[in-house]
Amino acid sequence: MTQLEPPNEPARGLSPMSLVGIGFELVAPVVVLMWAGHGVDRWLNNERAWGMVAGAILGIVTGLYAFVRRVIASSSRAMRKGPDR
Repeated sequence: MTQLEPPNEPARGLSPMSLVGIGFELVAPVVVLMWAGHGVDRWLNNERAWGMVAGAILGIVTGLYAFVRRVIASSSRAMRKGPDR
């Protein structure tokens, strides 16, 4: 039985931990800002959850902004390395 040899060059693309980080960057701002909006609603004794809705929208915008920044940074690093590397 022969063992598989490791490849000579590293795998391309994003690592699994990098993908987990991207997921947290998208979800964490939404959860945190929704929670903050809920706190504002309770503090102001709002019957409707407008603070939570505003927090969710702000969290989505913040998460997408962080995601786009990371994608642009990754693509610019890949462009600097060139197609051979």
